[in-house]
Amino acid sequence: MPKYLDRAEAAEYLTERGFKFKKGTLQKLATIGGGPAYARFGNRALYTPENLDQWAEEKMSAPRRSTSEAPASPPPGFALLCGIAQRQDEDNGGNDD
Repeated sequence: MPKYLDRAEAAEYLTERGFKFKKGTLQKLATIGGGPAYARFGNRALYTPENLDQWAEEKMSAPRRSTSEAPASPPPGFALLCGIAQRQDEDNGGNDD
């Protein structure tokens, strides 16, 4: 049976490997999507080190030598953020006031 980590332990695991994350960030990603795979045990989210490693590797870009080597596509989550901003503009009638 694999070892399971709760959110606090998962955040610590990622941080120890150079990916600074807080428990609350993992909770938010579980809500909006885009986070590592997890299982539920009662009301607790549990992560495996393997799923955390796989997710972190998927988030990494290829090595770059310059900031001008930007990716051809927007970063993950960009469309979601734009959708949120667009809904807020619509709620405000398109006004920034």
